[in-house]
Amino acid sequence: AKPMVPFKIVLPSEEDSSTESLDLVDAIVRAWENEPDVLEAAGTLRIREGSVVTQRSALNPRISAGSTYSHVTTNSAGGGTVIVGNQVIGAGSNGSSNTSDRLSHRIGFDQLLFDFGRTRNLILEADLLQQASAANLLSVKNDVALNVKEQFYRLILAQRLVEVSENDLANRQKQLSLSRALYEAGEMAPGDVVRSQAALSNSVVSLNQANLETEVARQDLNVSLGLSPLTFVAVKESSEPDLPNKDLAYLLEKAREQRPDLLSSQRTVKARKAGLGAAYALNKPELSTFTGVTYQGTLDGVQYPTLTAQLNLTFDVYDGGARAGAVTTAEGALEVSLAQLKRTELQVEQLLSRALIQLATAEENVASARDGVESANEGVRIEEGRYRVALGTLTDVLAAQAALVQSQTNLATSLNALNLARARARYSVAAPLEENF
Repeated sequence: AKPMVPFKIVLPSEEDSSTESLDLVDAIVRAWENEPDVLEAAGTLRIREGSVVTQRSALNPRISAGSTYSHVTTNSAGGGTVIVGNQVIGAGSNGSSNTSDRLSHRIGFDQLLFDFGRTRNLILEADLLQQASAANLLSVKNDVALNVKEQFYRLILAQRLVEVSENDLANRQKQLSLSRALYEAGEMAPGDVVRSQAALSNSVVSLNQANLETEVARQDLNVSLGLSPLTFVAVKESSEPDLPNKDLAYLLEKAREQRPDLLSSQRTVKARKAGLGAAYALNKPELSTFTGVTYQGTLDGVQYPTLTAQLNLTFDVYDGGARAGAVTTAEGALEVSLAQLKRTELQVEQLLSRALIQLATAEENVASARDGVESANEGVRIEEGRYRVALGTLTDVLAAQAALVQSQTNLATSLNALNLARARARYSVAAPLEENF
């Protein structure tokens, strides 16, 4: 029987494997710079900023200037012959045609004076939607930070499971050597050597699978960072710090203050209310003014100035149902935003309560798993000693080794669950980086 050699996974890399390892904070910051969802949310915020500028321009005066060239030809018909009785009273004249070239220059400005708050409501709606987009950008960053943490700790878990498999393989090799030595000394049957070799083969398969999971986890982490899956990224071993305060009431208050998706929903509700106010004022009278100077005259003559001052009152006597349709649409948008706000509030409470339950469970499991590893190590030591002096069987050794692998796996998964529970608790209060919120 010969020990099998574990398979090593080697993939092409865009970066040298000696690249400095990333810690968790560096990984999150890099994701905020490269992740497509963050870039998309930032672009949406730019759109909202432009919309605010566009809406505010309606309150500012508009200065316009222009020049007009006119080529005008005037034709007049001639008069006919007038006959009264047998006498000709007068003879008609021939028609005439006059042509003139005229040029005019105009400069002036328009200013909206009053429109029953419609424009101001539109500006308020755009400004609140901009605030909602800014909060949404923070919400996306919070989501991305949690995703990075999940993938980061998943990679750490995979690496720990590789260590468990490597230790198991080393123990299986020692057990194979022990059973072979006892067989050669005539103290054990050859079946023990065969069974040890089978256990060793299974351990090699487990190690290869653990290496595969590690590479998959590394690629998933790369994608969460906005990097190519082929980029080699090494991570520093780390764990999520404990929460400074685990009181549910305190955390709920923090969540209501800091959750950006909750703030975004609140701003959206206010924006829809402003939009409804603008819809109600859709066909109200609009008062504006125009002041300007116009220079006009013939092309080869003198340009005479004309000062114009206008006060304009405009309104629709009948708008064909435009206002009613706009009000219905605005009311529907308000109802949708209110429903979304309620959904977000329920989700925040659910996330936080679930995270605290997971945290309490993970803390208990970690303590139990540590005790289990200590007991399993002692069990392997005892069974190998009994087998060495022919007081125990190989079955007992293999069972003790399997128990050790299971306990080490339980400890690794429990530590990962603890990290994820703490990360999700921080995510619930929108504090992905601050230890003290």
